[in-house]
Amino acid sequence: MIRNAMSFSGFTIEELLNATDAEEVDGLLHNKSSDELIDIHCEDVPVGKFAAYEIYLREKRYNVDFSGELLLELKEKVRATLATAIAVRNYVAKFGIPHRLVVYNAMYSVTRTACALLEHRGVPYYSLHAGPNLPHRLQRLMINRHDGFGTIRHQLEQWPRYQHVAPSASQLSFVTDHLLHMIKGRSVFSYSSGRTKKSKCIREIYEIAPEKKVLTALLSSNDERSAAETIGAYVPPQDLLFPTQSDWVRAVIDYVRGQEDLFLIVRVHPRELPNRRDSIESEHARQLMSAFEELPKNVAINWPNENLSIFDMLDQSDVFLSAWSSLGKDIPIFGRPVVVYSGQLLNYPADLNFVGEGYSDYFDAIRSAIDKPFDSSRIRLAYRWSVFEQLRSTVDIGDSFFHREYRSRNVFSRSWVAIRRRMQKEFIERRDIARRSSDLQSAHLINGIIESGNSSILELLEPEAVEQGTVEHEAIDIRNETRRLADALFPTQEAKLSSRLYASLCTAFD
Repeated sequence: MIRNAMSFSGFTIEELLNATDAEEVDGLLHNKSSDELIDIHCEDVPVGKFAAYEIYLREKRYNVDFSGELLLELKEKVRATLATAIAVRNYVAKFGIPHRLVVYNAMYSVTRTACALLEHRGVPYYSLHAGPNLPHRLQRLMINRHDGFGTIRHQLEQWPRYQHVAPSASQLSFVTDHLLHMIKGRSVFSYSSGRTKKSKCIREIYEIAPEKKVLTALLSSNDERSAAETIGAYVPPQDLLFPTQSDWVRAVIDYVRGQEDLFLIVRVHPRELPNRRDSIESEHARQLMSAFEELPKNVAINWPNENLSIFDMLDQSDVFLSAWSSLGKDIPIFGRPVVVYSGQLLNYPADLNFVGEGYSDYFDAIRSAIDKPFDSSRIRLAYRWSVFEQLRSTVDIGDSFFHREYRSRNVFSRSWVAIRRRMQKEFIERRDIARRSSDLQSAHLINGIIESGNSSILELLEPEAVEQGTVEHEAIDIRNETRRLADALFPTQEAKLSSRLYASLCTAFD
């Protein structure tokens, strides 16, 4: 459909293979055990490991028992990566080495195989992905000369060039739209449920005395990083204060056990258990159970099935603790402090949080954060990072792609689309193609990134050339945005009056 509509020439993988190639693949797969399948290489590229990536990711286990149906699935995935490798070899033999390779998501097994094989031949690859801003993600394009983890490293390298650039009012509003979308909990890409219409007070739920300071520890899912580690996309840092999240949770629980003025809530990541995106319990969740044995009376576990939103916890939590949760970059926008034990684990700048990388330093950082439960300076920095990540690091394609996943539609509009999809299964996709602009405004930027060999738009443009506001107006603009957030979190007069956070958000930049 895309090839025909956009007049793309080229070949499918199947068209680059012949009967001899199929026999070669069958011979490489014949009578192989799971270990032998995973160990298959082509030109020193571990195509067998690449093939297992999606299975590791889905199964949420460090050690997968590849037997029965899983062994058959692994064999078919290895077949696909081998076929891709041979197709690349045949293409190069017939047409020569290409100048560039562009793929969607360089983490997936087939695309990663092509990227690795051509990279060995000196060909840069570029990975495409939708933007990180949830309500506008299909109107922004991430294009980077990296896979997902490489993109994060690149952004952190470029951040010092941009961190002093003040955002414009419209850019700040764009970020707030993302946070409001998270508060509603409408996206499958946001694991937390939405803020409840009737505010849930965590002090009442967990019977926390009013004089106690509340620490909320945010656990992260291990499976995405573990799966990426198997294919070499992620290299975990060494010599961490806490080697695993289980070690970290145990240490925090032991610390709080002897602190009568504190109450700890440990929030288990929704991805660890069956959720709206999959129905599998992770191996890491089972490991955590042992850390939750014999809890002191001032510690509680927040399980995903309790349907508490992270935004239900913002008001009464004094400090958030995190290993590498992405919420560590969002929570500071609401003024709340986040404490981490390693800046190396984060996918955002460590100075958005309190950091303690030594044992005593870490718990001292918690106490420092308790003494400053609301910090407007971090709101400013966190907004700047979010503008950098969601806008400055992406390309605008909104003039050519109009479809929004969560746009409100009336009954007539929804019925019309449903009828058209019954008549033509690909109605929406074909409509999107037909509506695209004949002259994409950002085409020169996309071409510039790829032709120049730059890693991203961050290298193509200078900070002085990007849309920006002024430092003088930044505080006023942020005040308008924090008030939008405050009204969304506390929509009723009763909620506003009983909140510890509402007034701070409304007056932070007065």
